[in-house]
Amino acid sequence: MTLQLLDRSAIAPKFKFTTQQYQLMHEAGFFDDGDRLWLRWYDRDQNWILTPTEKEKTRADSAELELAKLKQILNARGISV
Repeated sequence: MTLQLLDRSAIAPKFKFTTQQYQLMHEAGFFDDGDRLWLRWYDRDQNWILTPTEKEKTRADSAELELAKLKQILNARGISV
């Protein structure tokens, strides 16, 4: 495990805590109702590890896109939905 200071000059210094598979990084940005500081997990390829809420939103967005595609296919074949 390592702990690394990424940006000392930032208003909120960025830190990175690393294990073999995950990184926990201190981030600043918009969350819920405003700008905040938070900790964010990343995998070893620097991809965010989604929260359960983010996973559900991603799943719902994908399902909505799939439904729109299916409606378009049906409409193209003359089937009204």
